[in-house]
Amino acid sequence: MVAELSTLDKDAFWVFGDNRGWCRPYEGAGKRVDFDQIPKMVSDLTDDPFRSLAGALRRAGGYAKEEMPFAKFIWADAPGRHIKAQNVAASFSSTLVQALDFAKRHEAKHLPGWCGPSSMAN
Repeated sequence: MVAELSTLDKDAFWVFGDNRGWCRPYEGAGKRVDFDQIPKMVSDLTDDPFRSLAGALRRAGGYAKEEMPFAKFIWADAPGRHIKAQNVAASFSSTLVQALDFAKRHEAKHLPGWCGPSSMAN
């Protein structure tokens, strides 16, 4: 078990999950939504191109798999500040190249599983 949350009311549950990065309250175009707008059923979720991009980024070596739950959500947010959702949909492969470039920068160093270039001399 990662955490015992059964005693939390609904609002506290969502705040806790959001603060830990365990939920991604965003709609398909990458805009944040209120917690009550999150669909109740998985089948009602819309595609999140940034989550798809984050998964492809990890498989391409952009970051290492982490033990931290839902690290992919954090990686889904980070390139989204530099890449537009419509670009992901229009050309997934070129936005993956952009995301890989971002993932290796020192500005991504704080992200879980970062495996950018070493600053140590050989």
